[in-house]
Amino acid sequence: MASSHKASEVRGFLGLCGYYRRFVPNFSDVTAPLHAMTKKNVIFRWSSECQKSFDELKDKLTRAPILALPRDEGTYILDTDASDHGIGAVLSQVQDGQEKVISYASRLYSTAERRYCSGSEERLSQSDNRAGGSKFWKNLNSQ
Repeated sequence: MASSHKASEVRGFLGLCGYYRRFVPNFSDVTAPLHAMTKKNVIFRWSSECQKSFDELKDKLTRAPILALPRDEGTYILDTDASDHGIGAVLSQVQDGQEKVISYASRLYSTAERRYCSGSEERLSQSDNRAGGSKFWKNLNSQ
């Protein structure tokens, strides 16, 4: 039996994806195999059905109409987050009254960064060049 650590990673992935569920047609159907294996008292087994679900969800979250080109007008939104393993960011823009994702970015912590407290991890996710924080701000400032 695989460790619950793996199931928690899938739960984290589903949590992130859930934020964008309104952009993914049939989100609950696509994610059903992943949700099923993260339930309590279920043996964690990564099946071909889970891989298909993961690949389809990843594909739907990284293609138009999910990803949009930035426009000169519209409010930008920068969402950042930190986990036990890494940091990430999503740059969005309100276009025609709807939030559109412009770009995703994430990375794992370095060995030294793994020792940071949670407040430091959150600040790192907002400012780190490699995770996207400063990269996004540079893109915004050049507009």
